[in-house]
Amino acid sequence: MRPGGNPMRNIQQDARVAITIDEESGVYRKVLVEGKAEVLYPLGRDDEWRDIYRRITLRYVDEGSGDYYLTETHDQPRALIGVALESAKVMTWRMPGEDEPFSGIWATRFYDQGTKMREQVASGGGEAGGDKLKVG
Repeated sequence: MRPGGNPMRNIQQDARVAITIDEESGVYRKVLVEGKAEVLYPLGRDDEWRDIYRRITLRYVDEGSGDYYLTETHDQPRALIGVALESAKVMTWRMPGEDEPFSGIWATRFYDQGTKMREQVASGGGEAGGDKLKVG
């Protein structure tokens, strides 16, 4: 997190956060985290967590690109924000795989009583049908 941005100011005023990760590739996995943000390393203490920042960067780009990015932005102060997952509300979901019932696409509570999908879930999920979904 960089200085002057609204997220940093907002977290300092109210630490409650919601984070959503929505993946387009593969099986469309999703994560929702609701919890309290904590400043792990405040602005100006970059040298204390630069190795962590590099590891985070290399999750998204190759080593050469990551090192170039880090070298070019070395003088930009950053803060590291975390959310303790053990005290947060975490929900995950994904599209069903080829060998899984199609009814797994939604949580049971979202299917109306008396509908085909609700009955499939109630009877154990029905036949595999995730193979009918062309994902990715």
